[in-house]
Amino acid sequence: ATPEAINNFCRDIGISRNISDIPYHKLEHHMRTHLEEAAERRLGVVCPLKVTIENMAADEVVTCKAKRHPGKPELGTYDLGIGNVVYIEESDFREEDHKTYYGLAPGKMVMLRYAFAVKCVGFEKDDISGKVTLVRCERVEVAKPPKGVIHWVASEAIAKKAGGERFGPIRAEIRMYESLFSTENVAEVEDWLADLNPGSLQVVQGCMLSAPFRSANVGDKFQVERVGYFCVDPDTSEDKVVLNRICSLKESTQAKGVKGKKK
Repeated sequence: ATPEAINNFCRDIGISRNISDIPYHKLEHHMRTHLEEAAERRLGVVCPLKVTIENMAADEVVTCKAKRHPGKPELGTYDLGIGNVVYIEESDFREEDHKTYYGLAPGKMVMLRYAFAVKCVGFEKDDISGKVTLVRCERVEVAKPPKGVIHWVASEAIAKKAGGERFGPIRAEIRMYESLFSTENVAEVEDWLADLNPGSLQVVQGCMLSAPFRSANVGDKFQVERVGYFCVDPDTSEDKVVLNRICSLKESTQAKGVKGKKK
């Protein structure tokens, strides 16, 4: 948590002579509010799914301008490079479309964030697991951008192309933190050890981050667009960035229903 978020949290809850329980989502709210204002944006993919853009030349590199912060134009932009192979989030592709779904599906178009529109023309699956391993797309010109906008990361191959040397992604480990306890009010639980949340930490390997993360320093905080707010961990090395999730982009439905209890 940032010092600003903690100070704002303390001002919010105030001082009381009565014993009270303060739900954790109140602290998360102040972390989220401060980071929304302070954290620069970057692109990254937690669970990469390979996408080929079949009507782009193998040696083609398109440079895109990405906003460092949508609410602070004075921070400027940074460059991203996109070639004929990118990686998207696994959850941004479905084999069957639905009217409330805005990701990729067969025959459907989406915008690649800061780049251009693509249309899904096919996909491939692993014969044994049945898992989708490749999505085939084509770049399309559109008069009106589609509603769906998804994030992406360039493939490692872009660094070997002329003009793409500085756009190679970096591999990452992302640590997803959740509540330490399963119960909101641990004081009401007889055996607090039994109430520990086994899913309080999920370590995801094989994540991919956009090239600007190479210059990130330990302690830097970012919003990984459409994913969450993260801090660069001291375990980061030259070959791998380690990110710790500070909080999600939005408050969960469950947290919204939790109220502090007075005793």
